[in-house]
Amino acid sequence: MCLLSQSDPASGPCQSDVEEVENLLLYNLPFLCCRLSDWPSLLCEAPGIQLCEYKGPRAIQYCLVIILHLALQQGDRLLPDQTVFSSVVWLLHSVQAQGSCALPRSVLRSALYLLAVTQDKSPNLDRAPLNCISKALSSCQSFPSLYIHHPALLHFIWRYPDLAEKFGPVVLELWLSKQAQHTDAEKTIADIQEKGEKTESRADDREPDTETMELLSVIEKYPAAILTLLDMVCTREATLAGQALWVLEVLLRVQREYEADLCANLRPALLQALQRLNVESMGHGLGQGPTAQAVNSLPLVLKLLCVMQASDPPSSSSYSRMDGVHFKLLYHVSNVAGRLNPSDTGSLLPALSYLYCCLSLSPAHCTDRAVSVLLSNSGLMDQLQTVLSSSSAPSLSPSACPPSALLCCSHLLLSSLITLQRVNSAQVQKSISWSLDTAVQRLLVQKRNTDNLLLVSHLRLLQALLDADLASAVVCLSTGPGLLGPRPIGVEDGTLYPLGSRGAQCLSIALSGLLLQKHELLLRASVNCLSSLLGFLQRKSPATAKYVVCQPWSRFLLYCLFSSGESCRLHPAILRLITILLQNGSTAVWEPDLLQVMEAVERRGVKELSEETAQALRLLLTQIQSNVDQPPLTEEHKQRVGGMMASLGLQTPSESCSASLPGNVLRVGDVSICLSDFTVKAGGRSGN
Repeated sequence: MCLLSQSDPASGPCQSDVEEVENLLLYNLPFLCCRLSDWPSLLCEAPGIQLCEYKGPRAIQYCLVIILHLALQQGDRLLPDQTVFSSVVWLLHSVQAQGSCALPRSVLRSALYLLAVTQDKSPNLDRAPLNCISKALSSCQSFPSLYIHHPALLHFIWRYPDLAEKFGPVVLELWLSKQAQHTDAEKTIADIQEKGEKTESRADDREPDTETMELLSVIEKYPAAILTLLDMVCTREATLAGQALWVLEVLLRVQREYEADLCANLRPALLQALQRLNVESMGHGLGQGPTAQAVNSLPLVLKLLCVMQASDPPSSSSYSRMDGVHFKLLYHVSNVAGRLNPSDTGSLLPALSYLYCCLSLSPAHCTDRAVSVLLSNSGLMDQLQTVLSSSSAPSLSPSACPPSALLCCSHLLLSSLITLQRVNSAQVQKSISWSLDTAVQRLLVQKRNTDNLLLVSHLRLLQALLDADLASAVVCLSTGPGLLGPRPIGVEDGTLYPLGSRGAQCLSIALSGLLLQKHELLLRASVNCLSSLLGFLQRKSPATAKYVVCQPWSRFLLYCLFSSGESCRLHPAILRLITILLQNGSTAVWEPDLLQVMEAVERRGVKELSEETAQALRLLLTQIQSNVDQPPLTEEHKQRVGGMMASLGLQTPSESCSASLPGNVLRVGDVSICLSDFTVKAGGRSGN
């Protein structure tokens, strides 16, 4: 009885089961005092007259099943697996042939365990025995009372579609529930060991445990389980839905070999879930009334969409075309985002993040339609306005401001809307107000107190606006004396309105400071924004552009960057920085700087450069050859430049090392970053 109570500590048999097993063992153990080789015949004997519920041949068989279960659970294989498997199947058939489907619950529990654990070394079941097992399991009013937390049970149920259809969902729920209990228990122990010290690790950052990996192996063999997990995300209570989401996230992250098919199968199912949520919320409002339980799954569904988007491999056809499912998802997510309460960050953040990535990943021939869908959604535009206004409202306390991640997603989405609206001349129904003065001051004065990712999103938005000459129909910019100086506005400030000459210098200084930060995305965003700023100045006031690049801080900036080591000198962003300084006639670039770059390339080898670095180097060398403002190179240096250009010309993209930024989408916490937006600009305006 001690072994029985320890057989599954998480659930444990109920008192009636304990009494039932105790009686079976008490009256029938003596009849098992025979050779082990005789046990199979005992299991397969036709039962005679049952004297009572606990006596007779059938009761002996029940007792033997329980003994085999407990022995196998302790690692003792008293009989061959195939013998146990076939004998248990025969026993179930025999009971039903006598006109009874119901075995004692404790016996049925042991029989199910034996079938599951011995299945791998036994042949697959035919239709008749499979129906017999299904009928026996269905005879129990409470399947959870039969459940034992063992991987073999998962595999056994999902091995057969008929069993999976009836019992697969409940087995997955029980597995995840027990897993959650184990995780909570381990967390409690860890918290005690930490003596109450606060831990800041995110649940999303934890490594998958053995139980999750076991579940992934089931999903890999039986993909139908994926849709069951998705249904749990959409319909179950928060704890269980969160566990199911975690498994799907891990699946998308680690199972690379069939990700494309997985995403293709998940996408229509997620669309159906969103359509249902949209319909249910129409009459009640999201998060209220009778649909509240269903809508609680909304943040999980949206988060899963974002994770799937980040996991879809670069070779997937999703990135070469946008089929009906993509546009329907875009439409429904934008509608949901437009109707959400602004304080519902849990749903709003993944919704905006998903919409941003949809725009950035859309193929060129689809961007017109995609951007028009979003710009025509007045609720979505109002939502963006609310987030941006809340972040800059001086009357709000820091706790009342939107989270940094939400503000970051809003900036990124808005930057894509600006770029694609300009490229496609899309119609704008409602503009968004944004303070250029506040944005520049944040970069200049408040950068130390601002999250790096938020700085990156600010720069990306400024880049898009500068490429549009600060005159986008999507955004109505406001300015202030911090950028333009006192009134009346001078001619130069009027030409550069709403940035002004002072604003251009402030932004340039801020970008120089950000370039010194050791943060990959921030470095790239800063160089791209500087390129767009100088492009804007060249179009509006070339003299101001020349003045900005010739300031002493440009020389100091290059000195600091070149002192950071060879890897910094060959970074595509640094190569691009040198190029744009030369293009704009800067005196900050000296010949020794260029020689250091060439020496670093020669030591590394052209073939060892990433494709992005090779492209940036090619542009720099071209600029060096055509630059007339700088002192002429010596013949030796000209030959070195020419040799490098020849090597780069012979090199095909496939011969280059992998790109500096792998993949399509990077997940940073809850924010999705489209890496194509942060490749180093080759020149011209973004989106062109």
